[in-house]
Amino acid sequence: MKHLHAIWELGDLPFHVGVRDSSKNTGVPDTFPFTLGVDRELGSLVQMPHPDLGGLLDQAYVEGSQIGTPMSDSPSGRPVADDFIAFICEALGTEDLDGIRILEVGCGKGYLMSRLAEMGATVLGFEPGHSSPIYAKKAGLTVLKEPFRRSAVDEQFDVILHYGVLEHVEDPRPFLLEQAEVLSPGGRIVFAVPNCAPAIECGDLSIIVHEHWSYFTEESLRSLATHCGFRVEQIQRGKAAGALYTSMTPGEDTAPTTDSDPVAFAEAYADRARAGVNTMREYVANATLDGGKLGVFCAARFINYPGLLELDWDRIRFFDDDAALENKFYPPLPAPVLSRDTLLQDPVDHLLIMSRTFGPTLAEQLRARPELSGCTILTIADLF
Repeated sequence: MKHLHAIWELGDLPFHVGVRDSSKNTGVPDTFPFTLGVDRELGSLVQMPHPDLGGLLDQAYVEGSQIGTPMSDSPSGRPVADDFIAFICEALGTEDLDGIRILEVGCGKGYLMSRLAEMGATVLGFEPGHSSPIYAKKAGLTVLKEPFRRSAVDEQFDVILHYGVLEHVEDPRPFLLEQAEVLSPGGRIVFAVPNCAPAIECGDLSIIVHEHWSYFTEESLRSLATHCGFRVEQIQRGKAAGALYTSMTPGEDTAPTTDSDPVAFAEAYADRARAGVNTMREYVANATLDGGKLGVFCAARFINYPGLLELDWDRIRFFDDDAALENKFYPPLPAPVLSRDTLLQDPVDHLLIMSRTFGPTLAEQLRARPELSGCTILTIADLF
């Protein structure tokens, strides 16, 4: 692809497809090469293509890869759905969805579909993974168990939705253009992607994952819309899960475009990320000096660093508040994820909180615990 330009070969990184019961993946490799690049047309950071990657990702999706918090009726999943639904209603200018025809691409278990149907919408979903659309089935909704294809539908929709899908598409241009063909007049596409701007600005490697082809910012989303013939109605930072919400409709975008050099932008991120690796190396070395124990909270955001550092795994422990992660592994890393209670019962000497979104709140909570009075607690933002 002529519009892609390679920037940095990072070598083999964990092939992260969610947590596992052991430190080994099944059906896909534990690690895989990753080359960072830039899309010179859109100005977005990208993963450069590899001849074997597409097939491995297809296998991961079929087996139900899950990164991040899925929408559900759980205490962690419901706020994510509530926040996105609020944006959808804001984009539509109404909370009354009676008669509105909605297509959701990548609907997962169908929780968002079911909530929108409760609000009066007529909803159809596409989902290629093997996970059962339990919420959609309970609501009597139809889910086509395949990737979105224009030829699979013979109707038009007022709204097309996708949450955490666009970054998984190797080239987002044809993906959006195909959806535009089934939009009704005045229809819009409303979607969410990870907001990568804060990590890019800080040189944070935690955003890098093989499942994501693109790493979007508000500027690159506007550029994508312009290249696909869409007008951006609004872009908003989500209150949950660090997402960027976007609503756009076919038409000419009159928003100002940036004249920044995409290659220089990507090279600057790579330079900051290399500096971040050196900072992390120094921090880990000091934290584990003389037998010190280091704990990492929100460890999913740490997993790219071990392969670039030299770690003594007898001195490293992972922690998280998500009960679904307890005693699970991030292959090929040998440390299981432990609970907050375990941390309080058996404290470490140093604790690094990897979340930029929730890090300050977690740090405040943990510093207030007397069990951790001897533990030095930092967030990733304290390092770089």
